[in-house]
Amino acid sequence: MGIDLTEEGIKQQLGITNWRELSKGKLIELLSLIEMNPKIDKEVYLEILKNIPQFIDAFKESMSVLKETLAQSNRASEESKKHYSRLADNLVQLLNEPNSTKEDKENIFNMLREINEYIKELDRRDREFFNNALKIGGVIAAAILIITGTITGVKVLRELPKTVLAMSK
Repeated sequence: MGIDLTEEGIKQQLGITNWRELSKGKLIELLSLIEMNPKIDKEVYLEILKNIPQFIDAFKESMSVLKETLAQSNRASEESKKHYSRLADNLVQLLNEPNSTKEDKENIFNMLREINEYIKELDRRDREFFNNALKIGGVIAAAILIITGTITGVKVLRELPKTVLAMSK
């Protein structure tokens, strides 16, 4: 049995009752559906196109939330790094104390090494979080471009860089 390519059939296939319910995951499903069924009725395409501003508004809202989340994460991470940096500075001062024994100095060096490793780990997590956020934004932007291009007859999938498409996987 074939897929119902009417507007209601497509919404049913996506598990939504109106286009405002189209989430990022559902948007990707819609793209697959459109790509696999290029003979979708023009009226259905027009209805989807009519809702592109809603998708863009949702995208802007998502990006705003994502931007604030990134900012909060960055502030917290910077505060942690400052704290560990101050701790390391204090340990360096102890290292320079004249009564520090060889054992004390070894312990201080070990603590400094651990602090350095922890700060590196914070940096790695920050980069990973930022990269994931960029991927999410890129996938949503690419999805909007693909829908718009598909509806207007442009084969956007051939034109998008492979890296953007790879982000959706």
